Amino acid sequence: MLPVKHSLSRLTVITFASALTAVTSSAQISTRAFEIYGDTGVAANGLLTFHADTGWLDININNLSGTGGYANGVLTSFGFDTPSNLSYVGGSFSQSLAAGSEAEPFGISFSVSSNYNLSPYGTLEIGAITGPNAAGGNSKAGLSGGYSANFSFQFSGDYTAGLLDNMSSDQFFATNDSESPDMLFRFQSVGPRGEDSDKVTYFDLTPIPEAASFGWAATLMLGLSAALGRRRRACACAGRLGVLSRP
Repeated sequence: MLPVKHSLSRLTVITFASALTAVTSSAQISTRAFEIYGDTGVAANGLLTFHADTGWLDININNLSGTGGYANGVLTSFGFDTPSNLSYVGGSFSQSLAAGSEAEPFGISFSVSSNYNLSPYGTLEIGAITGPNAAGGNSKAGLSGGYSANFSFQFSGDYTAGLLDNMSSDQFFATNDSESPDMLFRFQSVGPRGEDSDKVTYFDLTPIPEAASFGWAATLMLGLSAALGRRRRACACAGRLGVLSRP
């Protein structure tokens, strides 16, 4: 566990692992894994699953904070980039606790956010928040450490031209410039007494693909990607003091 600190910001180099899963073309499903680590000691990983035939993007997030030596922390918002040819379908957002996470102490209550802005890292196209904005979240509505949740967003595109049918989770980040984060994550109630917070960036690089002859669960592979991440820590005097571990 990291000691309590009260410095306002710090620059850190962090690395990430990403993966692309190949499946049969008829299924039109692609997946990508991600991992994030904050300099306060929070951590999370997850999986993006894109259904090209329907335009649904499913995001599974496992908040590892408070488990395995990671610092306590509650995920209160996240945002991500989208391809320019896709548009979010209003009202399609849904959320649920993953199987085995039903004991999450307060449940989760996220809402969709277009133009997800998390200073100083700029604005991403879409995200999910628990407060009035990306930074001002509610720890009791967020995802506690040791628990997992599923989030779904539907996108529309030019089906007739095949743009959406040919899209994969890999391409959600394909057009983003290397200077801007592909995903942003906000943690609050961080540390032994919940007095800290963290903003964690994720930069994605194109993964190394693998043969498409196996199901996605069997063929998920770790690729290599490394990038500079910058996060700003801020003292958070309010919020929950601790988080529970998933059963």
